[in-house]
Amino acid sequence: MTVTHLKSGARSNDTKLSLTEPVDWKPGDEVVVSGGGLGDAQKQAEVVTIKSVNGTDLYITSPLRYPHGISEEQVLGERLNLRAVVALLSRRVVVRGNVTSERLSRQKVCKEAAASGGERDISKCLYKASERKLGSQDMGAVLTVQAYRGEGSQLRLEGVQFRHVGQAFRKDLSALTIVGNTNMTESYIRDCAVLDSFARGMSLSGVSDLRVENNILYNIMGHGLHVGEWPDQKNQLKSNTIIGLSGTDGLSNIETFSPAGIYIQAADNLIEGNMVCAAGHGYFFHLSPTGLSQLPVLSFRRNVAHSCTRFVLSNYTGMDSCYILNITLKQQTIMSSSNLQLQAFLLWGCRDFGIDIVESPGNTSVANSLFLGHSWETIYLAPVLL
Repeated sequence: MTVTHLKSGARSNDTKLSLTEPVDWKPGDEVVVSGGGLGDAQKQAEVVTIKSVNGTDLYITSPLRYPHGISEEQVLGERLNLRAVVALLSRRVVVRGNVTSERLSRQKVCKEAAASGGERDISKCLYKASERKLGSQDMGAVLTVQAYRGEGSQLRLEGVQFRHVGQAFRKDLSALTIVGNTNMTESYIRDCAVLDSFARGMSLSGVSDLRVENNILYNIMGHGLHVGEWPDQKNQLKSNTIIGLSGTDGLSNIETFSPAGIYIQAADNLIEGNMVCAAGHGYFFHLSPTGLSQLPVLSFRRNVAHSCTRFVLSNYTGMDSCYILNITLKQQTIMSSSNLQLQAFLLWGCRDFGIDIVESPGNTSVANSLFLGHSWETIYLAPVLL
């Protein structure tokens, strides 16, 4: 087990965490604690080191800097919990990029500025310090796998930590970049951790039937997982946890202001059981109105997103023949869609709209869903032909 939740709330200066499940983590392992409410989860996510473990009790070497609470609501006899996430970052094998003394020095200055100023974004401070010159600070390690059709291609990554990876300004140099034109049925990336990345956490382009499962991505600049536009993909993105995304210049407008936990340009992929916390967008379908975007979503269910600054599920320009089921969200917007069925949604704490469907030619439905704690409106449909 690499991801669990707090059983009870933790206060700042606590050195004991009560977990919902027993873990077999070891002294010296690093874990990240994040979320648990509708506050500023990104700035309050913190990495701690394990001192000892006793069943569901986790003792850490230094006190917590922030409180991590639990939100509970009783609705129609059912208890709804929003608990802080506790995710294991340590792995057996470590791939670590270089961090320059210039960046470490500037990082200290930015943290001090953030502590005194309150609202200053550390990632923006670091980026501006680089003066947009390649090689100055943000040049981490990169793993690139290239596959060719007709050749035997297998990639099997398991239990590896990638730290200080990815390179700024380069869309093609994410922390993990998988590109090619081949089927990867026997390949997988699972139980890995990507943290402190200077670019996107993971990019898939051209490959199909690749399994990406049970990975942890933390403190990423840009999108967490990016799935490029390509026919017949059928990649499986299951049970991944993405925590703490920061905007970065030099990639795309969305990544500058509101990077997405999972950014999807091809619908025919299986996306199940993932969790996004402290991002811009949770799940962003960026699909063109023709071509590959007309393919139905292979599967999109049991995904969770919270503490996002923008919309948790976004579909931009034309999703057709889509069926989305069982997702726990904070807020979502649909720009343009038809034959769209949204079922078994749980949405809470929305600032504006719970579900915002801007345009639909027809056959759009929302059913069997619960909307809790909205501040303005819950569902807004305009103009929509149902």
